Amino acid sequence: MGAPEDAAALQAACSKVESDGLPNAFGPQRFGDLNAAEIGRLLFLGTRPYGPFRKARFAISAFQASVFNEVLDERRSRGLYPGPIPGDLMKRHDSGGEFVAQEIDDNLEWRTAALEVSPTGPILGKKMAWPGGGVLDLELELIARFGLNQASVLATKAPGARRFLRIPTGPISVSIEGATASLAFQLPPGSYATVLLAELGVEIVKPAS
Repeated sequence: MGAPEDAAALQAACSKVESDGLPNAFGPQRFGDLNAAEIGRLLFLGTRPYGPFRKARFAISAFQASVFNEVLDERRSRGLYPGPIPGDLMKRHDSGGEFVAQEIDDNLEWRTAALEVSPTGPILGKKMAWPGGGVLDLELELIARFGLNQASVLATKAPGARRFLRIPTGPISVSIEGATASLAFQLPPGSYATVLLAELGVEIVKPAS
C-alpha cells in the first residue's frame, strides 16, 4: 500500500462493491490454458469428438464461462449493467426463484438496488431458461459471435443454467498496517476472489518461479 490516498481509494472501492454488488465474472482459473474454451466450443457444437470425460467437461465449462463473461462485459460496456432492463430473467438471491422482468417498475428497481434480486446471464445449454425482449436479442447477438444460435444451443447435450450477473459480497473488512493492506470477505459459492480483487483495483502479482 502506497500513499494515504491509495488506502482511501481501496476503502471507497470496497464500500461501492458492498453497496452495488460484485460483477459475477468467471476468474481466469476457470479457463485453464488458452485452448480450452475453443475446444469446448467445438465439443458444445458437436463438431469435435469427445475425448476423456473430465477433460471434455472442463473444456465445455470453460466455453460456457467465456460466453457468460462476454455477455457481462458487453452489458457493462453498453451501460446495461446491472439492470434491470425489460426482458431480464431475474433471480432472487435468497431462494433462487426466477422471473422475467416484463416491465421495470419502482418496486423492481428497489429490489434490485437492495440486492434482493439481480439479472442473470447465460450458462448455455438445452435446459437453460431464456430471457425475453431486448435481452434475448442481445444474448442471441452475442452468442452468434461464437457461431451459435438458439437452435444450436437447444440441440446440445450440455444442460445449461442461468447465473447471477452480480452477487452481494456482504461486508469487506479492510485492515491497513503501514504498506500492507489485508482484506477479509466471504463470497457465495461459484464466485471468484480474483474477480473481487480486480474490481477493487488490486493487482495480483504471481510469485517469481
